[in-house]
Amino acid sequence: MKRYSTEIANEDPMKMMPETYIVDLPEKMCASKILEHEEFKAFQRAFKKDSWWIIKPGEDANRGNGIKVYNNMQKIKDCII
Repeated sequence: MKRYSTEIANEDPMKMMPETYIVDLPEKMCASKILEHEEFKAFQRAFKKDSWWIIKPGEDANRGNGIKVYNNMQKIKDCII
């Protein structure tokens, strides 16, 4: 997550976008397989101690429900599995 200020208002908007990983599993796949997903592996490589991550459910109609914020890898794994 980044802090936004007027200092960066004129910067390229893509520099302000948070790092994002999309871990999408086929409906019939076991949820524990998410730990083997390439996007999740990329996330694990990017994860740094004390970094905060927003976990959002992927259903089309979640309308912001179920969003969690964690800075602990085990809690993130537990949440997404």
